[in-house]
Amino acid sequence: MVGYLLQGILELELDGGTGKLEVGDSWLVPAGAIHRYRVIEPIVAIEATSPPARFGDRDQPA
Repeated sequence: MVGYLLQGILELELDGGTGKLEVGDSWLVPAGAIHRYRVIEPIVAIEATSPPARFGDRDQPA
């Protein structure tokens, strides 16, 4: 998963470390990595996964 922060402040815990993300920062979470987000200030962000994330049956191919 990759992300880009457009607005706000976000904290990301990944690989035993914590990083503070601010406007203009991007991040990469490797497949299967245990991670957690904490919103410090309300955010607007773009995230993308490859392959696309699946949620129950709603995202299954036709």
